[in-house]
Amino acid sequence: MGRPYGWGVEVAYRLLPALDANVGVGLGSSGAKIGVGTRAYVPSRGRNHLFAGTNLVYSSSNISVDIEDSNGVKGRYIIHSSTLLHLRAGLHHQFRRNALQLALGYGAILSPNPAVELIPGFGPGSLTGQNLVEAIGPGGLEISISFLIGLGPGKVTVR
Repeated sequence: MGRPYGWGVEVAYRLLPALDANVGVGLGSSGAKIGVGTRAYVPSRGRNHLFAGTNLVYSSSNISVDIEDSNGVKGRYIIHSSTLLHLRAGLHHQFRRNALQLALGYGAILSPNPAVELIPGFGPGSLTGQNLVEAIGPGGLEISISFLIGLGPGKVTVR
């Protein structure tokens, strides 16, 4: 939860009535994140709007993780820094100046090197351990809930 910027802050600016651009920073299970993005909204007369968005995010990690699976097989994995492209879609519900967004998406790793790697010399590792580290590492399925606070002048409703 909490992707593409993890647990953090995003600042968005409404470029057009149905398009915004954003920058964000945060902290996720795979380290610090920083990025830029955009969202396009489907116009609606009500308070609910569908949206689609994309974010380009740099995840700075280089975190070592020691894992022991249920069979006692140990391994040390490193989560490397990665650049990701998040593609997402969801529902935007407007509450006067504030909003709630529910999104589902996927973060594709753009870096040519693997995001998760077994470090030799610390145990043979296992497929279960590798899968667990990849699950908390960068990329993959995104399920997020965001609360947006309207700070700028004017109406923020998409029409």
